[in-house]
Amino acid sequence: MFAFLSFVLVAFIRPAAVRTPLMTVLLIGWAFELFILDINGTFSNQNLLMILWQDRASGPEVVGGYATEIFRNCAMVFILGIALCV
Repeated sequence: MFAFLSFVLVAFIRPAAVRTPLMTVLLIGWAFELFILDINGTFSNQNLLMILWQDRASGPEVVGGYATEIFRNCAMVFILGIALCV
């Protein structure tokens, strides 16, 4: 609820120097959460983030398997980001 409200409120901030970095941070967080939801089926939590941090060395090896999810989520976030930043 609060995340959606923050997207709506950030769109009405006038100075682009404030709005653009804030929107970028929100969109990166949303893209990460979408990716976790796609690969795990649940939202992220502290235990899942600890496991991801411990296994970060194997990331380049497995990124090919998740390329479609990564591309789809990033494209959706990019399109939403353009709409909200304009």
